[in-house]
Amino acid sequence: MKINIFSFLTKCFIIITAIAAMPQVHAQRQASAYDNLRFGGSLGLGFGNNYTQVLVAPGALYQFNEYVGAGLGLQYNYVRFDEVYKSSMYGGSVIGIFSPLPQIQLSAELEQLRVNLEYDRDYLNDDGVVYADNKLHQMD
Repeated sequence: MKINIFSFLTKCFIIITAIAAMPQVHAQRQASAYDNLRFGGSLGLGFGNNYTQVLVAPGALYQFNEYVGAGLGLQYNYVRFDEVYKSSMYGGSVIGIFSPLPQIQLSAELEQLRVNLEYDRDYLNDDGVVYADNKLHQMD
């Protein structure tokens, strides 16, 4: 019995092509609400001559769709200048973003901060100038 090699290869090619052309069945993963959640924020440290600043500001944003997102943030900022000036600010924020095109993002943020301020009045004159270490420092 003769086997026609051309006929055998043709049949194998047709079977392999048919299997490869069959629609692939993939297990679909359930989309979770956490897939659209993004985290970010800021950390900052500043040191100088009798100067210290520390900033911590975490944030989270939920992307509702490819165009609109909204989020919340917290902020704490501490500033100290010698023993003359100390300030701590803390609070929260709400942010909304809109992306009409992938290259353009518009955002609006509302932030509410509480400011605690301590300063030595002996170093501050009426013009807002601080005298420390026999040097002038302008307070803005």
